[in-house]
Amino acid sequence: MRSCRTLFWQSEMLKKKPVQQEARRKPRRRKRRKPRTGSSRTRRIVLLLLTVPLLPLLAVAAFSLPNLLLWPQGIVIHHSALGTPEDDRRADAAVIDALHARRGFGAFFRWRTYHIGYHYVIRRDGTVQAGRPEQCVGAHARGFNDRLGVCLLGNFNDAAPTPAQRKALTALCRRLQRRYRISKNRVSGHRDCTHATECPGRWFPWKTLRQQLE
Repeated sequence: MRSCRTLFWQSEMLKKKPVQQEARRKPRRRKRRKPRTGSSRTRRIVLLLLTVPLLPLLAVAAFSLPNLLLWPQGIVIHHSALGTPEDDRRADAAVIDALHARRGFGAFFRWRTYHIGYHYVIRRDGTVQAGRPEQCVGAHARGFNDRLGVCLLGNFNDAAPTPAQRKALTALCRRLQRRYRISKNRVSGHRDCTHATECPGRWFPWKTLRQQLE
């Protein structure tokens, strides 16, 4: 009897030993993360130095994006009709820019705010002056500002454009037509965009211009 009991007790103790040993095991310690090396810190500093100069460029791009004109859809021709013939003779792109600034026009594009609503101005002597960049949306004809605006100085309800203006306008329109694949059917006057104006005036030589365009 004793030998059987002893064997039974020993077998029971053997079963309990692993459980007790597992209970006594200490919890595993988490491995400590290795401190960052100097090379990783250097990489972070280099990335920071490369990113900071780009921030102004990203800001300019963000503010310019709403005024971006990817591909002009046509050309709209205007006359200035500033008042007296003397006003039109003295005027230029800078004068119109100041006038449009007083009217509240303005578009930020590539580091600068443009007030003039036209993309080009043609003076009485045929000089072509740049207004807004061609890639900037215009402010010259509501609903048609995705087209390039060209303004000839003068009032063509009183007299026709000068020969120098006609020659310069034809050359400018041809160049823009080739650059943006604009057909002559999409070269129009301001009055074709709205019935609220006679611009560019009743003396504007539309028939001659259309014959000379491509």
